[in-house]
Amino acid sequence: MNRKNSIFTLFSIGLFIILGGSYIPHICLFEHFFNISCSFCGLTKSFEELMRLEFSAAMKTNFMSYVLVIYLLSFMILNNKEYLYSRYINKVFTFFYFLQFFILNLPS
Repeated sequence: MNRKNSIFTLFSIGLFIILGGSYIPHICLFEHFFNISCSFCGLTKSFEELMRLEFSAAMKTNFMSYVLVIYLLSFMILNNKEYLYSRYINKVFTFFYFLQFFILNLPS
C-alpha cells in the first residue's frame, strides 16, 4: 500500500465515521453464516469513540481499532521499503486478529 492509498484510506474511514456510518443497518455475514463473532464487528463504533477521544470506550468496544491504526500508520511510514519489518508487522497484526477472535468466542 503506497502513501497516497494509506492517506485516502484513513481519510475515508474518518469521513465515514464523522457522517455516522455505524448507524447504517448491516449484517455481518461471518456471524450470520457461522454463528460466531467476527473480530471486526464493532470496529466502526470503536473508531467513532476514538474520534470523540473516548479511549477506554473504544478499547471496550473493539481493541482492534488501536491495532488497525498502528498497522496502517506503520505501513504509511515504512512504505514497504523494509521487507522484513513489514512481514513482522503483518504477523503481529494477524496475531492480534486471532486474539480478538478467540476472546470474542470464548464460552462464558
